[in-house]
Amino acid sequence: MLELKNIHVEYGKHIIYEDAYFCAHHNELTLVMGKSGSGKSTLHQLVILHNIGKYDYYYDNENIGQLSYKQKQEFINKKMGIVNQIPAFIDDLTIKDHIALCQSLWDGYDIDEYIQRLEIQHVLNEYPQQLSGGEKIRISILLAMIHQPEILVFDEPTASLDKHHSQLIIELLKEYAHQGHIVIVFTHDKLMKCEGDVVYFIEDKILNCVYQDHQVKKISSSKLTKKTTQHYLQYIYKMFNHKKILKVCMIVFMAIAIGLSCFSVFYGNSVIYKYQNELKTVNKAGVISKNTDFFDDTLYNNSSPIAKEELKNLENIKHINKIWPYIMCHDGCNIISDNIINQFRVFQNQKLIAVREKGEIQYNLGTYNEEYDYSQKRLTSTFDVDEGIYIDQYFLYYLITGEIMESIVDLDQMKFQEVMSSINTDTEIEFPIGIPYYVESQEYRELYFKQTTIRMKIKGMYSGPLDFKLCKEFSVNPDIFYPLSVEKEYREKISQGLLPAIKESHGEIIKEPVIPFYPIYYQFSVDDNATFSEVKEEIEALGYRVYSEYYDKEVQVLVAKDMNKGVTMISALIMCVALMLFFGIKYNQKKEYQDFVRFFTNRGITSQKAKKILGYYFIYEGILCSVASLLTMGIIIYIFMRFIYQEFIFIHLSFFLFCIILSFIIEAGIPLLIVRGEKE
Repeated sequence: MLELKNIHVEYGKHIIYEDAYFCAHHNELTLVMGKSGSGKSTLHQLVILHNIGKYDYYYDNENIGQLSYKQKQEFINKKMGIVNQIPAFIDDLTIKDHIALCQSLWDGYDIDEYIQRLEIQHVLNEYPQQLSGGEKIRISILLAMIHQPEILVFDEPTASLDKHHSQLIIELLKEYAHQGHIVIVFTHDKLMKCEGDVVYFIEDKILNCVYQDHQVKKISSSKLTKKTTQHYLQYIYKMFNHKKILKVCMIVFMAIAIGLSCFSVFYGNSVIYKYQNELKTVNKAGVISKNTDFFDDTLYNNSSPIAKEELKNLENIKHINKIWPYIMCHDGCNIISDNIINQFRVFQNQKLIAVREKGEIQYNLGTYNEEYDYSQKRLTSTFDVDEGIYIDQYFLYYLITGEIMESIVDLDQMKFQEVMSSINTDTEIEFPIGIPYYVESQEYRELYFKQTTIRMKIKGMYSGPLDFKLCKEFSVNPDIFYPLSVEKEYREKISQGLLPAIKESHGEIIKEPVIPFYPIYYQFSVDDNATFSEVKEEIEALGYRVYSEYYDKEVQVLVAKDMNKGVTMISALIMCVALMLFFGIKYNQKKEYQDFVRFFTNRGITSQKAKKILGYYFIYEGILCSVASLLTMGIIIYIFMRFIYQEFIFIHLSFFLFCIILSFIIEAGIPLLIVRGEKE
């Protein structure tokens, strides 16, 4: 027996029930009737354990009212079947899936007999939106009876039915009640009034009970077999199949938005990361010149030297660590000497192994400062030598073998490796260098080089341009770098005495005065307390030109950062639009989420568990969106690397992790956030 005692319900100052009593017995069809607003719906809420008002609730002498929310839901789950006037369905599952889902959740029975009697076999493959109101009611009755509950509670079950189907429902409910169950029906239907075993009329806040004058007989229950079916999550995942094209389009749209946005931002960051790493490999230094074009092949002629007073001004600039001359010479320089040297000599263990004439190949020389720690990333090998030269390995190969290569492709690699492996600390190179000085008259000033020969060991070999230049603007790449201290030593010797008369190439004696040489180019380094750009601006404010590989890289970083800021803003705007659109679509589906939760809570599942079940579906969609985003990014990266920018730029693993997390949060997190605030 089900009893509600001491019922007291009021809304504000309006009293609905005051000390009312209601009971329903097994083996009886109990009806509750009354006018609209009399309290019929309120009593229905009390019977299905919705916490409104004050009352005592007993079932078979057990005080159900004192149970916790979870325990009450367990009671509904095991004992009750509830059909509301407006039934709740899961819109993305067919009726057949609804039946199978209920059978899996409540260990339900195979109820083909009920399907036939309710005349709903033709709608099993339909979706809830395709059903009429009467069909929805009949389906709800079927779902409520799947697990054969001891208590059935109905709210207006025949309201949307014609007379024929109403009679079917009445006969079925009456039969179910007489099989030993409690069946409670809240209704206006006068046809049902005649069939009820017990009828309650609500008048003036009082429940008046009337027993019908007919004999009630208990009939045997139908023999139903339990239905074994798949786990309920299998049916939750089937929700994606409904409106598949729309959902796939939404996921693809979101994946493209996320993929493009993440790729843009993280690719920009990876470019910055690349340039910053390249910046670390380059010395924070550069070259200073005065009104000089580094592309001028004459290197020095018609160029303005930097005088001592000007050098002092440069040395006084804050944040310049060191400043030193950079001297260059090549085979086209004006060499004036009593004994012109035209040979390179190679020695191994003090023995002459090769002699090469200067005219056979073009060459360039440059100085390096032994006191400065260059970034020598391009060195192919080094030797433990206190003082020595750095030489291009292909130029050294020519000096030893005499083979002139049009390109590296023509190189005999085996022979090349054999020659290079023979180089050690006992290898020495003797080569001519030119010590510069000026000859000036009223008409012109020209730079000449006093030639001398030095013999030095090899300190290192390199391939391609080396960092000793500290900039890329030179049109000449030295084949040999020799110590600046050596050049300075010889230059001081020249300045100590008067030079003998100098002859030009045609034999004419130059009688004009010879003046000391002041370097055209100076190399300098910057400390870590200032950006290179700041120091460069100060130098240029004094009228000089600055060239630096470091500055080029620094500008690349700054440009990449500025571009990345713009890309980030655009990406954020795209994501905001996509999020607003996506949130709007998901928020419009809020009723579907509410119906989903109500579908389970009306069947004794706690709202928390119902939301958890719904969450599995959101997680499923979130995984699909994450996979779609990863595929989208993969395609974008492939297209970009294949057709736009062939050089691979390292992209952090966080690129992919962030995309996965963002996709999952948007597709699964937003819907969960929407349903989270629903009341228990």
